[in-house]
Amino acid sequence: MKCATLQAVPECGLCVVCGSAFGEAHACSLCRIYSHDPGAGMWHCEACGICRRGGRENFVHCKECGGCVRRDVSHTCAPLAMHRECAVCRTYLFDSRMPVTALPGCGHLAVHSDCLAQAQAQAQAQRERRTDPISCPHCTRKGTVIDCCGVNDVYDLADAFHDGIMLTRRVITPASEIYLAPRPREYMRRINNLPSALVVPPEEESRAASQAVHRVTQVLQTLPTVRVDRVHRGGSSGRKTSVRVRSDVDMLAMVTGLDPVRQPYDTRRMFDEVVCELERRLGVKVKGEPARQLCQLSLGGVKLDVLLARNVCGQGDSDKAATQVRVLVKPLFALSDAQIQALAAAGPDPTRERAVCEAHTAFVARQHKTANEAAWVKCGLAERGLLASKKLASVALELIALQAYQEETGPGASKAFEPTIPDTSLLLRVLLRSLETASRFDQPRPAPVVMVDAAVLGYRPEQGMRFRPCWGPLGPFIIHPIDPTCNVARDPDNGKAPWDWAGLARASRVLLTVLRYDSLAVLLRESSLGAALYRLRLREEGAT
Repeated sequence: MKCATLQAVPECGLCVVCGSAFGEAHACSLCRIYSHDPGAGMWHCEACGICRRGGRENFVHCKECGGCVRRDVSHTCAPLAMHRECAVCRTYLFDSRMPVTALPGCGHLAVHSDCLAQAQAQAQAQRERRTDPISCPHCTRKGTVIDCCGVNDVYDLADAFHDGIMLTRRVITPASEIYLAPRPREYMRRINNLPSALVVPPEEESRAASQAVHRVTQVLQTLPTVRVDRVHRGGSSGRKTSVRVRSDVDMLAMVTGLDPVRQPYDTRRMFDEVVCELERRLGVKVKGEPARQLCQLSLGGVKLDVLLARNVCGQGDSDKAATQVRVLVKPLFALSDAQIQALAAAGPDPTRERAVCEAHTAFVARQHKTANEAAWVKCGLAERGLLASKKLASVALELIALQAYQEETGPGASKAFEPTIPDTSLLLRVLLRSLETASRFDQPRPAPVVMVDAAVLGYRPEQGMRFRPCWGPLGPFIIHPIDPTCNVARDPDNGKAPWDWAGLARASRVLLTVLRYDSLAVLLRESSLGAALYRLRLREEGAT
């Protein structure tokens, strides 16, 4: 408004202060959109349920394609064609402001006009580099190809990815026996190289994190009055499942005498001393959250979360992780059903989960290399393009992969990959099973349960299921391997946005289809995995 007065939209459509009109060019009470720009040509499409721009007279709503299309664009209808991502930039077509056009050849609506022009220009400019054209997501099973630069070898296309060619694509008719293709070992080799290509942090990044941890540890172990028994490097960094280009580290100061529930004043005094000493001796600004006993700081380009945790170990305890579990978790299994209900009514106990973090780290560290690699890949995908939103708990993604590994190496292991040598295809099998689990996370009932076997540090499944009342009313349920009362998929209570499990389910179904039925070129060039790898390459080039 001209007077910048915050107010509800009045029924008369005029500002209560200056009298200027709301939305002189366009006013929509349904979408709550008001425009003063007559050149935008905005209107509300009843069929789409949203406001669009560009002039109603220039568009027609296509029921089969599920969106508004420019009248001058001739296209071939495909069911809900507009409810997909652009084949080039991977943004959602339906509510995009950029005009959508049809692909030459098949005529399906699958790409923005500007993206198509950019891709075709790049294909022509890089003809000598054997670039491959864009493929149609609606008719890939028919092998539709936009032929402007011919490339015939699927493995040449996969190699072209590493040269940085991403905007132009080509579809190869997929073989039904994809894993029995003429070069199955090559396919497995590329899958097994995903951790190093996608997520494993480079040496210099790990070195910077270790140096930052060392400096903070020196401060914590020499505090004047706070008795820090030990400092534990937790989170994905401590569990060796952190991904590259994400230098953030969780540290836990195991403090003797810390009891936020029974001794809140002493806890606050300890916390204030930690914040003060970190700022004074490191010369950095520390953001403190006393209610969570959390200190956040940045040191040498590394983001660190320093949390205070309760230490119940004595000087003579040799296995302090096991002692923490024995004192804080094992008594829970002796509770009656009524006591468990009372425990659930009291709400989650983040201090207990934090105090057994050492046991969680020890459990993950003992897992097979393939299990940790699958967790790497899973977290890396979420971090670099599998999801439009990155709002996911990395610890939950790790547990999904670990459960998949235990299932693939247990009695219920899949036999579908035997011809490609089971040992070399284990990572692919674990990744597929992880995606299968995640693809069900938007199902209301029955809500999926992810629960791994942590051996002596954990609990049996029948023991864990007794604590179902503590997990919250809504799924998914991804249960902490040490503390059976803790559902790590539960929405955070720290003011942050809820976890996007429905988004993970949708993206997992798409990637699962590509992994199962499409060629290697499609996997690396047209799936969200390919987009993730491409974003990683851009980040690395920008860093150098």
